[in-house]
Amino acid sequence: MAAIELQKEDASYLAEKSYQYELFPENNELHVIIKEFPFPTSLYSPSTAELLIKIPPGYPNTQLDMFWTNPEIKKVDGQAPAASETREQHHGRSWQRWSRHYASGWRPGIDGLRSFIQSINAELLTGR
Repeated sequence: MAAIELQKEDASYLAEKSYQYELFPENNELHVIIKEFPFPTSLYSPSTAELLIKIPPGYPNTQLDMFWTNPEIKKVDGQAPAASETREQHHGRSWQRWSRHYASGWRPGIDGLRSFIQSINAELLTGR
């Protein structure tokens, strides 16, 4: 069985940001779980959660889409963020699915975890 690896650029980015993470194969995907991913405390609670990103076959030519959190994240007013009501089971746990899509147009072979996580952070700042 081949070793589970990220692309060099993605591993370098996660190291640069000091993200602690684990990799899990699931079906034909590679799941990246970032530990203690920070959420804007003025908008969400809790302030950190695990962030799951699914890397599909064909990546980086294939677009990354949506993200998942555990534990559940709520807005500070107690409401669920928009389009985050669905739960999925992965790796023995229930994950909150955030139905968010890469809005700026995926650039095959150029975009990767860096641009995707930047889009997640920009989305979180909208507070929707």
